[in-house]
Amino acid sequence: MWIALVGLTHASAVSFSGVLDPSSEVAYDASAGPSEAWRGVAPATLEGFTFDEEDVTRTRFEIRVATADFVSNNPLRDRSARLVTFESGRYPFVSFLATTVATEGPVEVPAGAIRTVDVTGRLELHGVQKILTVPVTVTREGDALLIEGGFDVLLADYEMRAPSIWFRSVDELVRVSFDLTINLTPR
Repeated sequence: MWIALVGLTHASAVSFSGVLDPSSEVAYDASAGPSEAWRGVAPATLEGFTFDEEDVTRTRFEIRVATADFVSNNPLRDRSARLVTFESGRYPFVSFLATTVATEGPVEVPAGAIRTVDVTGRLELHGVQKILTVPVTVTREGDALLIEGGFDVLLADYEMRAPSIWFRSVDELVRVSFDLTINLTPR
């Protein structure tokens, strides 16, 4: 009888795959001095997503964004960003491949749970690859995961040029953030 109970308890653990909700986005916040700031937003794609509700550290995924898809509601600025900064024709995608998820708190993520984790992975931006760790908040709402976080990018670290806008240089430090909703499907 004991073996049957252990089997039932373990059988309740569910591994998930998932798809991004269309509302998911990746954004950058940039500025040209203290008087002008803007946000560029683009949809993301999700690849290779796996999630185990009993152990968030087993989560793996890759997020990709087409550099030509960023829009800031200023067509001239967006064109400059695509041509000068992103060089979208040469570097069409930004990607982040998550390789490790760590937490000092509980590893289980049942419905209603909120967890803070550190996601380490490989960011590829403008042809340059760097390993970075990003603090992320994971919220479980039923059959969906809400994932929010962000990190700073120094353009020179990725061999990117800051464009000039009306004779003002764009600041070298850019904030990248993401707000993703992943709809879960049991495996």
